[in-house]
Order: sequence, then C-alpha cells, then structure tokens
Amino acid sequence: MKIKLLILPLVVIVVAAGSCVKNPETPQPDGPQTDPGTVKEMAVPAGFDWKMSRSITCNFASAHLTRVYVASAADAEPFAVVFAGDGAEPVTLNVPVPMKSLYVKYEKADGTFVTKELPVMGTTLAYTVPADSKEFVDVAAGAAKTTESTTRAGYADSNGGHILYPAAGWGTLMFEDLWPSYGDYDFNDLVVNYQVDLMMQNKNQAREMFIALCVRAIGGKLPYDLYLSLRGVRPDQIADIKMDDLQNGVQSCDLVKVNSGNSRPAILKFVDIKQNLNKPGGTTFLNVRPGEEMKTGDLTVVSFNVTFRNAISTRDHLAFDTFDFFIARDDQQQEIHLAGFEPVLFGADRYRALRTQPTSNANTQSEYYYSNDNLVWGICIPAEIPHAYETRDFLTAYPNFAKWAQSGGVSNTDWYTDAPGNRNPENLVRMK
Repeated sequence: MKIKLLILPLVVIVVAAGSCVKNPETPQPDGPQTDPGTVKEMAVPAGFDWKMSRSITCNFASAHLTRVYVASAADAEPFAVVFAGDGAEPVTLNVPVPMKSLYVKYEKADGTFVTKELPVMGTTLAYTVPADSKEFVDVAAGAAKTTESTTRAGYADSNGGHILYPAAGWGTLMFEDLWPSYGDYDFNDLVVNYQVDLMMQNKNQAREMFIALCVRAIGGKLPYDLYLSLRGVRPDQIADIKMDDLQNGVQSCDLVKVNSGNSRPAILKFVDIKQNLNKPGGTTFLNVRPGEEMKTGDLTVVSFNVTFRNAISTRDHLAFDTFDFFIARDDQQQEIHLAGFEPVLFGADRYRALRTQPTSNANTQSEYYYSNDNLVWGICIPAEIPHAYETRDFLTAYPNFAKWAQSGGVSNTDWYTDAPGNRNPENLVRMK
C-alpha cells in the first residue's frame, strides 16, 4: 500500500488503542469461565470497558528546550517526538496495557544519542533530560508545515514534534451495524484501518493533524458512513481540511466538517470512502466472501490534513481517549459508537427512542452502546489485523478474544496478534 505521508507499513504490531472508560476499576469475572462457541454466548463481566490501552501522562523536564524521542522498544522507531523544558506542556501518550517500559532517547550537543528505559507504572511517567542534551532552536518559529512540504518526518525534523496513534503503526476499526439488535458478530460490516498523527510545535500543542484510512471490508448492506467526533475540539477550532492522497477511491471521497460553532465536539464525516474502483462486479459486499478476496494494493486508501486555527493542547483535548470513531446513517437518524461513547450526531433522545430490544441494550441510560450482556457493536484494535469472512463468528477467527473479554481484559491481552493459538487462518480473509 502506498501513501506518501505514511512513514510506516501496514504490518501487524503489538500495540493497543484507547477507548472511553466505563468504569475505572478493572472488572473481574463473576464466576467460572465457560468456553463459548459464539460471541453472543460470552459471559462478559459487568464494568468491562473493552479498553486495550492506557493513557500515560509524560512529565518531561529539562533545563532548556530539547526534544525527546519515545519508542516502544530500544531499537524501534519513535512513535512520539515531544519537547521538554521552556514551558513545554506535558503530553498524554497511549500505550498497550501489557507494556512494561517505554524507551526515551535524546540527542547530545555532540550529535550522539542516549537511550534510557523507563518502567511504565501507574498513569504518569516522569523523566528529567540530562543537562548535556542538545538545545532545540526553532528556526521556523513554530510555523505550521505547509501541505506541499511533504512528509510527517520532515515536519518533525524542521518544525517540531509529533504523536502517532496508535503507537508505531495502524489500528483497525471493526463494526456490527444492526444496533440495537445483535448482529452475526463477525465484526466485518465495516472494517477500516486508521492512523492519526498530530503535528506539534515546541510547546507540545498541535497545529495540524494527519488522518489516513484504508477501507478493508464491507460486510453490511446498510448505508452507514464513518464519522470521527473530536471530543476535545470545537468546530470553530478547525481552520481547514484538505485531501493529502487518494488511491483506488472515487473523486467524491472527502472529509467534511458537519457542524459549526464553539460547542464541543467537532464532528467530521468521511464521504464516499466505501466506494472502491476495483470492487468486483455483481456484489454489494467488499472483501468478505471466499473467492472475492482483493489485493491489498486495490483497497481504497485516503489521507487528509486537518489544520487548526490555533495550536491545541495535545494533553487534554487531543489525547487518544477523546477520538470517537463511529458509524451513522442519515435515513434512520441512527449512530453506532464504540463502548461508552454517547451519541453526538442525532442525540441521546433519539438513542433512547431506538433502544427497543429488551436483551441487547443497556438498562441504564448513561452506559451507551453496551448491551445488557455487556456486549458491544464496535471494537478498536491497535494493529492492522485480518478480518473474518462473512457469517464466520468472530470467535472462530480469534478464539482468545473470548478469554480476553470474559476475564474483563485481564488475560490474553494479545488476542489479536499472530502469536500461536490466537488465530484460525481458515476463517480469516486471505488478501491476494
């Protein structure tokens, strides 16, 4: 897959993405764990928030302004380049729950680099950069990168820093589209890889945001579109949205702001991203049926550059927990969010009016998009993973998904990776 702004390939990585918190306490299983045959048979404990990552507030200090590079391994590319010293704000990073350490690197005045392993404990990470670090001189005076300047890496080199979501790679959004009813739980009604990169000035405030998507599968017939609600951003804080690149998609493909004013959240709609110029004829589905598998290079890939009117705090307003990807259909005024995110497009009253199924909707009004059995209609995986064939229950493709969910997220936190026992390849779409 080729995208000029992307600096990382679509590979399976062991990282995790965040979601809204339902309960700050880690839930525990209520009783003996069964071995369910389907998703709908899982015994998911009350209070489980389906969260695969945690937010870490980084308090980096320095005697002068300098850059700190943060990676998930000593030899890995940094997923964040942030500033320390001279009034730079703390930043919030999103890391996998099982991650025990982060690796920070700084440049010395002589041009050499020093790497230090920092244990990840709790919700904060403190580090004082040694005095021999190279002082950063902002030759661009914090100016935003122009869209003609090219890569995100080039932006970080010349103007500032960046934070990549998910850390060091792509994430995967998977939706069931029959809310408030249970679907077939193959989680392939819409499958989209995503990547977000915040471009920051030297106070660790974002001036721009890159969003890239790859539409991998459409297993549902209902006319849902993908949206992104930026819970920490007002509509009037977005100055401009421009397409950066488009592959295999129709020219009407776009990203548009659907609301205005100074009340949060800003809501963005991805227009016509489900249209694919290489889609096989005679089918309404995309890449979900045996014999109709597509080539990776034929998938629709699109990227956008979002420019903010003024720099925005990355800690409070653009942390990953404030990103709400959801699907919605205008004809029914219906939206489907990940667990715990309240409806924003058509509102809570419409949500309650549609919540008519006695077994598949949370009894309490505040626990949005959880069923009475604590199931959900969307999951956000922090890596690019293969999706299930149509009508194949998700557990037949990822058997350890049940162990993870039924433990309340305590065990099998790597259920989606290619580790032994995690996948049944015969039930996963094999890309050509």
